[in-house]
This record gives sequence, structure tokens and C-alpha cells, in this order.
Amino acid sequence: MSNDELSTLIILHGFFRLETIFSLEDKTEKIFILESRPRLESAQYMIDELTRVNITPTLIADNMVGFLFFRNLVKEVHVTYQDQNSDGILTLIGGLILAVMAQKHKVPIYAHPAERKIELMDDEKSILSFNNESVGYQNVQGYVPLVEWVPNKYITKVYSL
Repeated sequence: MSNDELSTLIILHGFFRLETIFSLEDKTEKIFILESRPRLESAQYMIDELTRVNITPTLIADNMVGFLFFRNLVKEVHVTYQDQNSDGILTLIGGLILAVMAQKHKVPIYAHPAERKIELMDDEKSILSFNNESVGYQNVQGYVPLVEWVPNKYITKVYSL
């Protein structure tokens, strides 16, 4: 894809009900989703949901979003949240860096209620393996938060149920 084709790309991060996000017309090649390590759950869920409606998203490593913002390729960001109060939202890990980069690059970020909730933390073994293969060293501990808090100041709009 050329830069012109990507100039309107949309990043999705979380567990969305497709009908609550936006009109999916003309977005078939411009939806990027994060892999969401360590579990890859939201990526698998969103790939299934999008392909069900004949949309093939582009799957990227979580840290690839920095490059996309740097190249001014991101039009908008959508995240899901599983809790909200007057100060902000609780979203999947990776949501805060998306929000900070979106604000820095003047890209809107929209928060939607999550279709599925996940635990706050994962077992440390999940970060020390990938696809059930050990990638960790002996005597190394893992810290695996699965969600993080995003203050309202970074969010363009929070949608409610």
C-alpha cells in the first residue's frame, strides 16, 4: 500500500461490537488492529468479527503504532473500555500509549464499551512464553498487567452503552 492509501487508516484496539464503532463502508483495507500481547485475545476476536463482514484487517505488532503516527498515517483511533468514571477509562494494555500518541499527533481517539471484559492481571508465565513455547529465562519473573487507566484528557469522546 502506498502512503496515499494509508492516509486514512483506523486503529482498533479492544473487543468491539462492530455495529457500535462506525460505518464500515470503504474501510476494508484501512483497518489496523494491534496484536495485543501476551494473550492475543482481542486480535483474534477482532479478526474473526471483521472477516465475518468481509473486511480483512491488517494485524500489527503493538509497537508498530509509533511508526504509523510518526508517518502521519493514522486518521483515528478506537479503543474499548471495561470501566469508566469521571476521571477516565479502564482499557486494554496499550490504550494509554495510543491515547498519548493520538493527542500528540492531533488524531481523535474514541472509547467504546467493551464487548468482553478481561482480568486485570495475567499469570507471569504468559509473558515468558509465546504460543506455548518458553521464551523466558530461568529465575526471571514476569509482570503482566492486562489493562490500564487512560485519563479523560486524552479521549476525544467516550461512548456509553
